[in-house]
Amino acid sequence: MTRSEEEHQRKMQKLQATHQRRQKSSQREKGLIIVNAGLGKGKTTAALGMAFRAPGHGMKVGMVQFIKGNLPTGEQASVKMHSGQMDLHVVITGRHAPRELVELADLTTEMRAIQYPYSQGIQAQKGVECR
Repeated sequence: MTRSEEEHQRKMQKLQATHQRRQKSSQREKGLIIVNAGLGKGKTTAALGMAFRAPGHGMKVGMVQFIKGNLPTGEQASVKMHSGQMDLHVVITGRHAPRELVELADLTTEMRAIQYPYSQGIQAQKGVECR
């Protein structure tokens, strides 16, 4: 193992130990407000991933989606197949999150596009970004 790899391993062990200490001292559970914002792709996909993962942990899921226009979406078809009821966590997605919402949230993620196929002349792909 090189010196660089050893340093990396020590650093990761230290981070893991810190994480484990925090996890042990974290005693409080509560419903979270989660915001996925920004101009990049993946906001709704991240929210849906949580919605489909939650039942595997015994949670019930409810979903409300506001769509601009009247286009059928892949999300709508998927939700019809996997419907459930409301639970504790709230996930809010959208391009521009107001400052007040970001301050209220327990977790905020900003998505930004680094590379985007459409800007390279590649058509929207069904199941990836096509409604």
